[in-house]
Amino acid sequence: MARREEMEQLRRYKFDAAFAEQIDLCGVGVISYKQNAIRLSKLMSEKPFSAEERLIRWTNFAVENGVLEELHVEGSRMNFITYFNLDVIAVAITVLCLFIFTVLKSLRIFCSRKRDTKLKRQ
Repeated sequence: MARREEMEQLRRYKFDAAFAEQIDLCGVGVISYKQNAIRLSKLMSEKPFSAEERLIRWTNFAVENGVLEELHVEGSRMNFITYFNLDVIAVAITVLCLFIFTVLKSLRIFCSRKRDTKLKRQ
C-alpha cells in the first residue's frame, strides 16, 4: 500500500513539474487564474453598453418606430412542419424504411430458397 502511495505522489510531482514548466514556457508575466478572473469581471462590468443600457435603447427604439417588418424573424412566419423540418425528416425516414424493407425481403428470398435435392429412391 505504501508503494502505491509513493507512486501516486511521484505522478503528482511529475505532473506538477510538467505543468509548471508549460506555464513558464507560455511567457513572462503569466497572470494567475484569480487575477485573470478579476480582470475579466472588471472588463464585463465596464463594457461600453451594459445590459441595462441596451434594454433602454431598444425600448426607446421600439416606442419611436413601432413594429418593423424588417426586424421580424423569418421563422415566425413558417408553419410548424416547415419550421421543424418535419417534411424532410418524413421523407428521410420513409426512404430508410423502404431500404431496410427491401434488404430484409431480398435476404429472406435468398436465404430461404429451397434447395432442390433429389432423393435416391430404392
